[in-house]
Parts: sequence; C-alpha cells; structure tokens
Amino acid sequence: QIRSMLLGVDGYARLEDSWNPDEFYQAYVSAPLEPRVSVDREKGAVTVVFSRRPERWLKSGETLVKGAGGNITNPTKYNAYPYVTIALDTNKIAADSGSINNSYLFRIGYSSSGGTFINICDMFAASGNKKPLKDMFQSKTSVAIDCATGDIIVTPSTDSLRQYIYIFDSDIVYATRPYQNRMPFLSPGTNRYDIGGWFSSVAVDSNSMCVTPRWYTI
Repeated sequence: QIRSMLLGVDGYARLEDSWNPDEFYQAYVSAPLEPRVSVDREKGAVTVVFSRRPERWLKSGETLVKGAGGNITNPTKYNAYPYVTIALDTNKIAADSGSINNSYLFRIGYSSSGGTFINICDMFAASGNKKPLKDMFQSKTSVAIDCATGDIIVTPSTDSLRQYIYIFDSDIVYATRPYQNRMPFLSPGTNRYDIGGWFSSVAVDSNSMCVTPRWYTI
C-alpha cells in the first residue's frame, strides 16, 4: 500500500520533513521501494529515495496578500512568480456598462506606475473589433493567474484566456508598444503590485483579491 501510494504520484509532489519545518520541496520517488521485513513479519523498514528540484520553497511565500494593491517584499535572492486569484461578483459584472474594451489584469513594478502588465483585450486598441470585458467575464465567478506558467483560467469552465493576453510595459495596449515576452515577477526586495481597476470594481470585496508570492531559496 505504501509503495502504491508513493509511486502512484504523477510528476512532482510536495515533500516536507521535520528538519526544515519552514520549507518544502518538489520531489518524486526515484528508486524502487523494497521493504526489509523481519523474519516474523512483525515489522519492516524501507528506504525511500527522492529526486527533487533544487528550490527550497519557503512556507512564508504561501501567505496570502489580500487587496487590490500594495507592497510585497521578497526576502530571497531569486525572482518569485506569484499566483493571483480574483473572486468575481457576477451581479457587479451584469450591472457594468460594458464600455471597457481593454484593461490590465495584474501588474508588478517598483513604483506606483510602470512595471510589467498583464493586459486583457481581444484586439489592439487600434482595432474597431474590440470586445468589452463585460462580455468576456459575464457569468464567471473567478479568474486565476499563474505567473510561473502563464496560465490564466476562469471559473466556471477550464477555458484559458491566453488568446486575450498581452504583456506590456504599460496599462494601455497599443500595437506600437513592445511586447514583453515574460510574466510579471517579484524581484528581490520591495515590489508594488496592483489588480486592474475594472477587475477591482467587479471583485466580490477587497479580501477576495489575493496574491500568493511563492518565493524560494536554493
């Protein structure tokens, strides 16, 4: 039963130990599990060999930062790619005028402006075939952004918004602006984050906008 449980994990899984209670790893079992059983079969032992990724993920990086904006201080020497969730109020979306055609979803920078923006739109601003955010998000109860993988998922459904995502150094999308081939990340030290204004206005409340920093050390 132990062998089936440990070997049945698909890919990396969370690994914790009592020697490092403030950290965890991503690991998988990398060797056969052959128990050594006593003659009377009353007891046994097994050596479990793990292969793990080099990151030592800090549990402090799992603390939720709530609100539409604020400062997050990354205490490590490495860039951290956060996970962002926004619970949406369908009634607020239904009451919206539907006039906003593009808006940034999430931003990380060093100050109150600038930085790396995840923008939402179906066309550049110069296009006459724009789609209001209300139409894109009506009946949706949440949106989640994984800055490590680039996945942006809405609920209900498993649809990805990747086709509507553009990453720029501005909150306004223009065809002439350079596309940033990266997701926002938390640099070592203090960073400013913001949830886009439209998304803040249709969120359930301030506590329903959450950032999980996910920082690590080596």
